[in-house]
Amino acid sequence: MKLVNAAALVVALAATTYAYGDAIVSGAVSNTDLSGSVCSSAASSSASVSLNCGSGAFTDGLAQVNAAVDPLDASMQVFLASYENPMAPGMSTVATANLSWTVDGTYVFAGGSGYGYIYWVASAYRFGEGGGGLFGPCTITLDGVTEACDLNAGFASGSFLVPYNTPVTLIFDASYSAAATNFDAVYSGMDLDIDGLKPVDPSTTPEPPTWALVALGMIAICGVRMRSSAVSALTHRVANRQR
Repeated sequence: MKLVNAAALVVALAATTYAYGDAIVSGAVSNTDLSGSVCSSAASSSASVSLNCGSGAFTDGLAQVNAAVDPLDASMQVFLASYENPMAPGMSTVATANLSWTVDGTYVFAGGSGYGYIYWVASAYRFGEGGGGLFGPCTITLDGVTEACDLNAGFASGSFLVPYNTPVTLIFDASYSAAATNFDAVYSGMDLDIDGLKPVDPSTTPEPPTWALVALGMIAICGVRMRSSAVSALTHRVANRQR
């Protein structure tokens, strides 16, 4: 029984080798107008999110976000606007935005032999009286090596030395948050690109064919049966000798 379970486990592991990871972008915006009414919107996607709160009227305030992600890229554009009533100081609309990106997948550096370099580049801008928002920690990890991508600096780049034609794991994490109040406005954006890698597609990556996996399981099962038969035969012989 243990061998049967082991065979099933091997088949399951082989079938899931080189499976895709995830690329997710998540965002949330909110806008509070002068009357205290709150609009909020949030979404997550493996491709892009587009969020909007506020009518866009000058006295209403606005929170608007467009962000995207794919296996090797991430981007965003954020616009926040706040209105303050000059006739009633202290009364202001408040707009907020929060974003996060996560990529976790398996990739291959194809087209050569030995080792080669994978390059990445990131650019960002932040405008607004409050500083234009703030990016959280940004990291890229490839084949176990991690580099920081400081998006608050406005520009960052780096490279990784990786083997050709060998599956490697890529992990990317970044976030952003901003708020606009008291006649403030935020206009910020970001683009990050990683060049050279190709996502490993389970439908095209060479894997043990189905018949081979089935054969592996059958061999293990037959091994169990042969072992069981051998034990039964030995037991029968011992019983006959004792008679």
